[in-house]
Amino acid sequence: MGVRFLPGPFLFHSFSGKIQQSLSDIAVAPPEVLDYNFDLAVRQGGFFTNYLFQFARILAFCFLGEVCHAVLPLPVPASVYGLVLLLLALNFRLIRLEDVKEVGVFLTGIFPLLFVPAAAGVMELWAEMGEMLLPIIIAIIPIIILYMTCQKYIIEGVVAGAVKG
Repeated sequence: MGVRFLPGPFLFHSFSGKIQQSLSDIAVAPPEVLDYNFDLAVRQGGFFTNYLFQFARILAFCFLGEVCHAVLPLPVPASVYGLVLLLLALNFRLIRLEDVKEVGVFLTGIFPLLFVPAAAGVMELWAEMGEMLLPIIIAIIPIIILYMTCQKYIIEGVVAGAVKG
């Protein structure tokens, strides 16, 4: 059994075919991550360094977002600034998509895991939230209806545009 490096501090052990298929069935990751040929990437060299620099680029935009949040007097979260700056850099080709794609796919693959601490915090404060349950529900239901209605019109517009052109 060989050990192959995944992006970040994770290790990926090679298993027999049946176990590997079972792991693929339960994995919460996009197909690009599950179908990625780790052996080929290791043989080509620079695998760990490639992921390290991709992650550093993403962290640089997160840092720039923090700087914008500290400097600009707008009530916009730093993460939004960072995402917009990354989008602009990709759009104006300051960085290529390949410079952040593999780590971006990996991060979106583990995205559900990142919500566990927030969910645990909500569960910890459930006693205090129980008193506010009715106002919370009254606030959430109209927002959900508004969101679903907007999504309906957006999707209809996209589909109509795709059919025309």
